[in-house]
Amino acid sequence: MIGKLQHAIRRGAIINNNPTKYYILAQFMQHISMKPIIIVSTLSLVGRIKLLSSKVSNSLSLLILLIICMSGVRTANAQALDILLNTNLGSGLQMIRTEDKTTIRNSPLILVLETDFVFDHDYATQMGAKLILPLDGDPKAGISPVLKLVQDYQPFTIYLLFSAPFFFSPKTILGIETGGGLLYPISDLFSVVGEINLTTFVAGKGLADDSIIFQFNVFTGLHLNF
Repeated sequence: MIGKLQHAIRRGAIINNNPTKYYILAQFMQHISMKPIIIVSTLSLVGRIKLLSSKVSNSLSLLILLIICMSGVRTANAQALDILLNTNLGSGLQMIRTEDKTTIRNSPLILVLETDFVFDHDYATQMGAKLILPLDGDPKAGISPVLKLVQDYQPFTIYLLFSAPFFFSPKTILGIETGGGLLYPISDLFSVVGEINLTTFVAGKGLADDSIIFQFNVFTGLHLNF
């Protein structure tokens, strides 16, 4: 798989001496045997991404590639694939380390766009990826793989989550995140989401003086199942 992806990237770079996102994504998705409609939708999405700001465009491009990689691992062997979308907004507290002391401040308002995958209707284990966009302050943008362990208690659904957020703007910083959430259905497609997570930052150039070392955040949002 890696060899074919590298070959696609080299071929894309030859076209007009410019790496072509459309061509690379199409070749890669063809390799992992995804449905044609997903290819068309992804190419359309990448086209729209180019109209966004540089930060969001680059973040979404990385998120799309991460989602494709994660979904492609089991697509070939899976009999069914369900896609879950989450849009959460939240804030909380963060611990900041300065030159001579550690202080606690309010976290910025954070927007999270998440896609999870369910293979063979096994909703107890969900894998996915999320885009993390703090709306002010630093860090400014990040992505993260996500693993959820889900239990259904009608009418509620609860879950534990584990992830590794990686922020790359303005400086790189890697964290370890754990938390949990609750879903309450309001229709056949939509559920209201409440989530709490704890993040400890452990590596990266962003771990310098006056940097975030810990976050506690509470989120609320909408969950879409299709």
